[in-house]
Amino acid sequence: MMPLQFITGDLSVNKKSELIEKMVQLKAQNPDAIIYYLVPEHLKFDTESFVLEELQKIYETQQAAMIDIQVVSFTRLAWFMLPANLKSTQNLSTIGLSMLVRQILSDYADQLLVYRGQINYQGFIEKLVSLFEELFEGNIEPEDLQVSWFDKELNVEENIPNIEAQRLKEIQLLYSAYIVAVKERHLASYENYDALSSYLNSSKEFDNHYLFVDNHYYFNAKQTSLLLDVIKTFKQVWITMPLTSDQAHSSNWQPLVQVPHDTYKQLKELCLNLNLSVLEDWDIHSKDSQFKTSIEWLAKYFYKAQSQERLPQINNNLVEQLKHSHHFAQFDSLQTELRHVSNQIHALVSNEGYRYRDILVLARDLDCYQPMVEPFFAMNNIPLFFDHAMSMSQHPFMLWLEGLLNLKRYNWRYDDLMLLLKNDIFVEASPTKGDFNSFKENEWQDWLSEQHHQISHFENVLIANGYFGYRFYNETFEWNFQTSELAYTNHKGHHTQMTLFELVSRKRNWLLETVYKPLQAWKDEMSGAEAAQWLYDLVELSGVKQQMIRIRDASISKGDIDASRRHEQVWQVFRDTLDEFYLLYEHETIDFRMFFDILFAGLKEGSYHIIPPTIDQVTFSNMVSPQVQPFKVCFILGADDNSLPQKPSYTSLLTEDNRNLIAEGLLPHQYLMEHVSIHNHQELFLTYQLLLSASEKLYISYASMLGSQQVKFSPYIENIAKELNLPIRSYHNLLNEKPDQKLSLSHFGRYPMQITPILQRVRFYYEQQLAVSNDLRLLLKEMSQYQAEHPNEVKRPLKELIKATFTFNELPQNIQAETALKLFGKNLNLSVSKIEQYYQDPYSHFLLHGLKLQERQLFELNPAKTGDYFHDFLDFFMEKLISEKLSLKHLTSNQFDQLFTQTKNDLKANPRFNLFESQPRLSAIKFQMDRRLYDFIRFMQQQQHLVAVDTLKTEAIFGLNKQAIHLDGFVYPLRSGGQLSISGKIDRIDGLNINQKHYLQVIDYKSGKKNFDLVDAYYGLDLQVLTYLSVALKNYSDYSALGAFYQPILHSYQKVDNQIETTDNLDEMIHQLHLNANRLNGFVTVPSDMLQEIDATLVETNKSLVYPVTLKKDGDYNAHSVAFSEQELDTLLKYTHYMFKQAAEQIQSGHIELQPFLHERFTPALQNEYRVITGFDATQSYSAYRHKAVKKKEVFDMMVQELTDEEGDEDNRD
Repeated sequence: MMPLQFITGDLSVNKKSELIEKMVQLKAQNPDAIIYYLVPEHLKFDTESFVLEELQKIYETQQAAMIDIQVVSFTRLAWFMLPANLKSTQNLSTIGLSMLVRQILSDYADQLLVYRGQINYQGFIEKLVSLFEELFEGNIEPEDLQVSWFDKELNVEENIPNIEAQRLKEIQLLYSAYIVAVKERHLASYENYDALSSYLNSSKEFDNHYLFVDNHYYFNAKQTSLLLDVIKTFKQVWITMPLTSDQAHSSNWQPLVQVPHDTYKQLKELCLNLNLSVLEDWDIHSKDSQFKTSIEWLAKYFYKAQSQERLPQINNNLVEQLKHSHHFAQFDSLQTELRHVSNQIHALVSNEGYRYRDILVLARDLDCYQPMVEPFFAMNNIPLFFDHAMSMSQHPFMLWLEGLLNLKRYNWRYDDLMLLLKNDIFVEASPTKGDFNSFKENEWQDWLSEQHHQISHFENVLIANGYFGYRFYNETFEWNFQTSELAYTNHKGHHTQMTLFELVSRKRNWLLETVYKPLQAWKDEMSGAEAAQWLYDLVELSGVKQQMIRIRDASISKGDIDASRRHEQVWQVFRDTLDEFYLLYEHETIDFRMFFDILFAGLKEGSYHIIPPTIDQVTFSNMVSPQVQPFKVCFILGADDNSLPQKPSYTSLLTEDNRNLIAEGLLPHQYLMEHVSIHNHQELFLTYQLLLSASEKLYISYASMLGSQQVKFSPYIENIAKELNLPIRSYHNLLNEKPDQKLSLSHFGRYPMQITPILQRVRFYYEQQLAVSNDLRLLLKEMSQYQAEHPNEVKRPLKELIKATFTFNELPQNIQAETALKLFGKNLNLSVSKIEQYYQDPYSHFLLHGLKLQERQLFELNPAKTGDYFHDFLDFFMEKLISEKLSLKHLTSNQFDQLFTQTKNDLKANPRFNLFESQPRLSAIKFQMDRRLYDFIRFMQQQQHLVAVDTLKTEAIFGLNKQAIHLDGFVYPLRSGGQLSISGKIDRIDGLNINQKHYLQVIDYKSGKKNFDLVDAYYGLDLQVLTYLSVALKNYSDYSALGAFYQPILHSYQKVDNQIETTDNLDEMIHQLHLNANRLNGFVTVPSDMLQEIDATLVETNKSLVYPVTLKKDGDYNAHSVAFSEQELDTLLKYTHYMFKQAAEQIQSGHIELQPFLHERFTPALQNEYRVITGFDATQSYSAYRHKAVKKKEVFDMMVQELTDEEGDEDNRD
């Protein structure tokens, strides 16, 4: 029998070099020897590199070959050894296995009870694939799961199923189907193991074959069976174990090496039971250690401490060595940790002669560090190899493909459509250039920018009008939108001959031809082969492949090889997935949902290949991955109490109790992993391995805060440091360990890395009112010198940055007058609301009307659209009254209902309000709005019975142009040489005749409650009805002012008291209550005796049911009435004109201060959508608030004073 020999030796011993020497000796003794060096799959490349380096040392040449040493994994061993006629060529990746399991779940869904709700979840599919592979690798057949516990029947008496038994039955059912499926397909990964075993047992041609097994400390049942067959047939087999021969033969408790110890014992017993020879252990003891004494000593100390053995002695000299070789640190955040590590690596390479390839960085949660490590390392120009497979799920092609298929699946939703359109791999072809390849690079970038701009306009139209679902793809549904006739402005700001409607129509047609119609080519049911071909043809037609080729080539030309490879790999994964889908479902009938689910169950498993480093780079890897050889320097990040030891996260669908039950019925060649016990031993062994991951310097650290969670140092590491009195340094984002520590730029890396922490420190000294230290002054001086020597690398001068640390929260003040004129123009045309907004907060006005920033309109019902509908309805209704020469007061019920219905139908045809027809819910809301409008107009009719007014004009536009139907506005000359025009729209102007004298009132409709506020008028915040009254008086010169009012459209419900409930005239009392609760809000401008002639209710009750006034006993207005004399009205109107001109002058002068009024909660700059721009923080900028300090009784005196001062200033200017 051929012998097996274990190669023992502590993990710190360099066994690999001895192995290579042994291989060379074998080749020297037997030139025909075929040698296999078997390692884990992820170590193949590094092991090949190491073997080549060792051979070059032995042969003293750079040209050494591998001398027939094949570095293999278990999978590759079968590929190398099996003859072609015995190999299974078909194989499935993890992607294919996920698709296969998804199909099985669909086929057996009706037989599932416990897991039926899980079948569409990717996580559940992944767990099933993992479990099935483990069962297969453990030589577990489906019938081995037939244990008595699994077969418990339902509890007939209570008719309650045993859920646990049902769950395990379902696992057995699915596993049986899985094994049948893989056997039918003759998959290599499931047949080549058994094929190789059969081939080994049937042939006698392996006398010259040798096998070395390294870095495998645990074998599953399949691997164990294959190893035994190899041992039977090969000339000799060696297996390395990370334990000494004494440890291998010891019966004592050895927690660190328990797993390899059990593997050693198991293999040895199996060989002896099979009468296979086992040689005495080859125990390697290296005389010349590859580690510094302190590194090896501390690892041994940890081993003995965990094994409860006698601890090695320590002396002062060794303590000093430990302090130089081992560095323990706590950081306040991941960012601080990475910043410090990056700076430390920079210092090691710059000052201590290390190469980047000498340095290893390890962490357990690589996903946590991945987004941040590259920018931090890049600031120090550190080349990085990040040894972690990234998911392809966020690649533009994967997002595009998912969005594409979801369009059909979910009826053209907004999110799915945007995944297509906002993707640079999907671009409309140029009508002049045609094919993408005809573009030069600068032309292509210009075309791409233009497409982005067009898509933004297209998106705006879609979301503003709800053009999704059938409203998008149904060609009979015509698109009508408000901005359709506007000229399209391209991305360079140039007006084009194309209208926005033409642009939107072109984009719509492109998508219908390129996407919608090909998607419709899917038949209700297809074979797997037809489905795969349909999708590939659709992707080809879209032009995505050509665009990905262009992007890949552009990446290559820029030297970004990694990016180019990612595009290639994604396309290859897509093709491979379709190939595997074809292999699995060629003749199967499949519907669209199943096709989507199966395809994406596979695609979501796709990840990028890791390209091993070929240049001088720092390696960043997972701490659980063993390294072929220790690096000179190792940084272990994230060594907190959650990561080392990592708490067992049991994710298997089989519990430990399930596993123990199954194990009772298994044969010796079958077994499952004991997850919990193995995990605990592995964590100790991993720590020991980490302590030996560096030969010269070892840095171990953790961040004390992970998001909002506070963590502690790994107890393994913390205990070592405390027991040996080794310091654990603390670092925060401002400075290194101690405030009084002497600093140099080596602590902060290169200049880009220095800026942030040093400026933070400057700010810290400022806030704490501390004197700046000499060290910090010296650092700032050195940075200034660096700036002077490297001007091209510096974006902003250091002095400017330092100044910004003290003034970063300064609020905006003003802009240059020249800039203001360019933004707003020499001639201003402003509405009253814009003037009021300027006085409310100049910066808000600047954002909205200078920079013209606004949120996009959405196809939704909001207060603005509700207000538009109310105003337009009232305008249409009143216009019909005027045009047909009818009076609201004298309308009969039939006339009223007829006019109301006509108005409702007119607005229904208006595309501005087609929102209400898009959903039943919105139609119901519109029905309620119409009812409220009906009630409101009826209420106005009741008011007109009380006051004999007639509507002179409705929706009266003023100040825009000289059309006859428009009213004249106001124009003011400005100091810039331009002029200010005031424009707007008055909801309603009413007129009446009393005693041969004409009076008018202006009405402004409001959806909510609004009262005229005299103090607000003084500050320029309530000028609307004053302006409307002034315009009306200018255009109706024969009329005097009756008043200006706000009228609420929506009337609130009123509580009826007991007294009213018991009255005999209930209807009349309710009518009086309703009128009183909904009086006009504003002010009257006629004497009380005149108003009594106009409003008869004043004579009866001394309180008007129409106007906001009440009379005293002497017949005059009381203190709560809002009424102004003719002189006061004159002052108010003059002050309004004064405020208009003042606002215009300030706007053109560049005054854009952020100065909101306290308690004006609707100020735009304080709203969420604009606060991200303004950065206004009330806790820091409370003093920026303005306060309304003027009292109501002081207003007229203040107005008169300001008007007098203005007249004096004008006289002086003249």
